[in-house]
Amino acid sequence: MDIRKIAIIFVIGALFAILAFSTIDAFVENPRDEFCSEKFFDPPRKITDEIDCDNIIAPREAQIACNDNDGYIIYDYDENGCAVDYQCSCKEGYSDALRNYEFLNFILYTIFATIGIAIGVFLPSKKNPLHEWVGTGFMVGGFICLFIGTIRYFEEMNKMIRPVVILIEMVIIIYISYKKLGDIKEQVKK
Repeated sequence: MDIRKIAIIFVIGALFAILAFSTIDAFVENPRDEFCSEKFFDPPRKITDEIDCDNIIAPREAQIACNDNDGYIIYDYDENGCAVDYQCSCKEGYSDALRNYEFLNFILYTIFATIGIAIGVFLPSKKNPLHEWVGTGFMVGGFICLFIGTIRYFEEMNKMIRPVVILIEMVIIIYISYKKLGDIKEQVKK
C-alpha cells in the first residue's frame, strides 16, 4: 500500500473535520459566553485581621431555590472584601441553552458529514486515480464529523432515540463501504 495515499486520505479527512469544527465554532455562539462568565469565580477577598466583616449569608430557602434552577449563590463584596449582597448565578437556564447548542452542533456536524461523504461517493475516480484518494479523504472527514456530532449530543439524546441514531449511522457507513469498495474492486478487475 502506498504511504502517500494513506497520508493524503488522513490529512484531507482531518482537515475537513477541522474545517467543520472551525466553521461551526465561528457561527454558533457557545452559551457559556452568554451566562455571566465573568461571575463564575468570586473575586479575591481583601479581608485582613483589622477589618471585621458582618458578612451577609444567603438564607437556606434562597440557596435551595437557586440550586433548583441549576444555579449557585454568588456574593457581591465591598472594597474591604466583605460580603454585602448575594444573587443567584446567571447559570439559570444554562442547561437548556447548552442542550440546544449541542443539538445545533449535532445537526451541523451531520450536514458537514453528509457533504463530506457525498463528495467521497460521487467524486468520479474512474477519470483520475487521485480522485479516489481525495474522495476517500472527504469520506473519512465526513465519518469523523458524524462521530464528533454524535458524541457531543449523545448524552442529551433521548434514550429511545440513541440506538436508532446509531443504527442509522451504521447502516449508512456499511452501505457506503460496500458501494465504495465494490466500485474499487470493479476498477481493479478492469
